[in-house]
Amino acid sequence: MIELKPLIYDKEMLNRIASERNKVLQNLRSTWVTEPEKQREWIMNMNPDTERYFYVFDMEAKHIIDNDSFLTIDNEFIGYCGLDKINHIDSYAEVSLLIFEEHRKKGIGIKAMKKLLKYGFDYLGLHLLYVNVNDIDNIFEFWEKIGFQKEGNLKFRKKIKYLYCDVISASLCKSDWKLIYG
Repeated sequence: MIELKPLIYDKEMLNRIASERNKVLQNLRSTWVTEPEKQREWIMNMNPDTERYFYVFDMEAKHIIDNDSFLTIDNEFIGYCGLDKINHIDSYAEVSLLIFEEHRKKGIGIKAMKKLLKYGFDYLGLHLLYVNVNDIDNIFEFWEKIGFQKEGNLKFRKKIKYLYCDVISASLCKSDWKLIYG
């Protein structure tokens, strides 16, 4: 079972996010290196009116934490996701997702996104969620599986290692989401 928990300041988890983001910069909408020491600033400056981020946990997987004098078993932290650029007037937001490498290709990202979509559509009452995906490595196929529909290509929008690539813009509206997921 996948669970989303609100992103709060936790140095260890935020450092893991920074490390994982820096491994896949070419796949992210922002291609600057994430500095672990800047993570606290990012969390403290987060505006809940325009952005909501969540840690993704696998509630069935457990890992052991050794705290010198005792061991604790905790649910496994496997990534993060969020809604960004939330526009309450026009009722839309951009979605983002990063599942750590060792947990990819297991259906976890789809489960996390289903929960995030439900949060965006049902709890926040948004009408549309969108994503901009770099047109490399067949990343868009993931978003199609969830129900996002391609709106178009933004030509040469992203520079990756001296080459420019297109960005695919896609969206999912609430009515289509209800048809797909009930």
